[in-house]
Amino acid sequence: MKFFICYFCYVAGCKSDSECPLVHACINRECQDPCPFEQCGINAECSVRNHRPKCTCLPDHIGNPYERCRRPECLTDPDCSTTLTCRNEKCVDPCDCARYADCTPRNHRGICICQPGYTGDPYGIACTPVPPPPDPGCKEDRECPSKQACIDRECVNPCKAIQPCANNAKCQVHSTLPLRTMSCTCLPGYTGKGDVRCDRIIEPEPVGCSSDSECSSSEACRDRRCINPCIIDKPCSPSAICSVANHKSQCSCPPGFEGDPYRQCTKIKKGECQHDIECPDNKACIENQCLDPCDLNQPCGKGAVCRTTAHRPVCRCPPNWAGNPHEECFQYECQVDDDCPFTKACVSNECIDPCDRIICGSRAECKAEAHRAICFCPLGTQGNPLVSCTEAGCSSNADCSSTEKCDYLTSSSSKKECQPLCVGNPCAPRASCTAQNHREICTCNYPLQGDGYVSCIEPPKIEEPECRIDADCPSKLACIGETCQNVENSGSEFRRV
Repeated sequence: MKFFICYFCYVAGCKSDSECPLVHACINRECQDPCPFEQCGINAECSVRNHRPKCTCLPDHIGNPYERCRRPECLTDPDCSTTLTCRNEKCVDPCDCARYADCTPRNHRGICICQPGYTGDPYGIACTPVPPPPDPGCKEDRECPSKQACIDRECVNPCKAIQPCANNAKCQVHSTLPLRTMSCTCLPGYTGKGDVRCDRIIEPEPVGCSSDSECSSSEACRDRRCINPCIIDKPCSPSAICSVANHKSQCSCPPGFEGDPYRQCTKIKKGECQHDIECPDNKACIENQCLDPCDLNQPCGKGAVCRTTAHRPVCRCPPNWAGNPHEECFQYECQVDDDCPFTKACVSNECIDPCDRIICGSRAECKAEAHRAICFCPLGTQGNPLVSCTEAGCSSNADCSSTEKCDYLTSSSSKKECQPLCVGNPCAPRASCTAQNHREICTCNYPLQGDGYVSCIEPPKIEEPECRIDADCPSKLACIGETCQNVENSGSEFRRV
């Protein structure tokens, strides 16, 4: 028998991780799964990559896998119901609309719409009220300014709109009521009926004289007419006499007067005076005497004051009085509104009811306050009191309580009314309706899940695994594939002994 001596002996087993598969490590000269030797946190699992164990959080969990992993309420929108959105790992209401805007959560997003009666950007700062409809226009001529008429609900100049006059005629509007009237007048140089026809006036051939020689000696030729030159030229002073000789005017003072007949003829002076200028300013020359004309014949009316100025009696009404001083003066009832009662106005120096001078809209009433007429809609009606008042209802949700909405009762209704919400169970089965801020909010009954408007379903049941780490298993068993197994018989690889 021969014996061989081994000079090179090797220790059984591995020396380094490189001698093992990638999912194993060399531990105690054996290729083993290193995860049982790695302590992971709660809700974490171990995996081997390139001979190294690594702890990671379970799916849908976050945190430190070496201490503790937790399941957040959500990570993405699909983790929440369709009426909620995921923000900062929380399922929250996605509604973030402007003021006066309603929000409807749908598919994890808030759909914003301006409330009825409002317009603008519902995702901005605030929706603004819809401006009232434009004034429908006039109905009668009395609603239009002077010299304008109501045609097709617009105040226009009827002369331009109707054009009632013929050619070469001028149209004029008269501010009559209840209807405006128009008159047609032929233009200068034309004749005829203005609304039918206007014809040009044909000037006649010139006739008459052309020189003084064609007139008598006591006349002169002026503008092709033989006339008295004293009447046209008026060469003499008012007190002189004018005569014509050989077509020329001549002036002379009348008997009893003297002076220059072309300037002034003065009467031969007799008595205290001959003219007013010879008397003081507050007197006049009457029958050759300087007298006050206010003292004679009572020239002024009743209640008037007479003062002589420049030799003439001047009649005036006393201060703060009115009237014709030559007939009668009387005191004003008022001069400004403050002279009248609170419910009257001063018009033409009389205190009258201002409502008598204004026409309010249909079914509107008038009241006088602070000397002014105020049109208003009576109790139970609404609208523009200057146009029309209608039975009151509502114009927007703001006119109703928060649990009501403003809408037409039927499609044929003529006005909107406040109507209660959550009537007739508008929500999905097994959901509850709550009226809030003029809208219906549907919520699934606990513990159901869903949007509440379409459906409510039972929440999914989550089955917990038998184990996540070795500590969850009994002694001598290890957690493999979320089940507790005997390591010695856990697969194709066995522990070497």
